[in-house]
Amino acid sequence: MPHIEVDLHQANLIANAGSTVHVRDPQGRLIGFITPAPPQEEIASALQRLAKGPQGPTYSTQEVLAYLQSLEDR
Repeated sequence: MPHIEVDLHQANLIANAGSTVHVRDPQGRLIGFITPAPPQEEIASALQRLAKGPQGPTYSTQEVLAYLQSLEDR
């Protein structure tokens, strides 16, 4: 996968943006978007929750679709 290396100033701007960053060329044309990675603590917490498995009821795709269809039929 291709990658682009940014300087320290740009890296800090992206990391501290708090939302998606629009990337523009020197003429101001939009060339892409960067979404900063979540903090390591958030990733660790999500991995712990995944390791525990489902904590409540789970539904199959078919069950969800049937429920959504029932809402349309009302």
